[in-house]
Amino acid sequence: MCGVSGCTVSVRFDQGKAQKYSAVEPADYSTTYLFLQGYDRFVAAAKKSKRVFIEAQFYQEGPQVFEFDIADLKW
Repeated sequence: MCGVSGCTVSVRFDQGKAQKYSAVEPADYSTTYLFLQGYDRFVAAAKKSKRVFIEAQFYQEGPQVFEFDIADLKW
């Protein structure tokens, strides 16, 4: 659920503290994607992590958390 001016999502790397990231919808207003702002900060933290958790708000579903195993990601 992002509006024209964007929204925020919570991102946690491994067992670290959750951090807020700004997000925006695609230019075509698709409701199946979000683009996180702060690429450099995100990638720097991801390179030091094995898992990333992203929590976003979903229409009529509330907050949902996605867990990604990035331990074997080749940078």
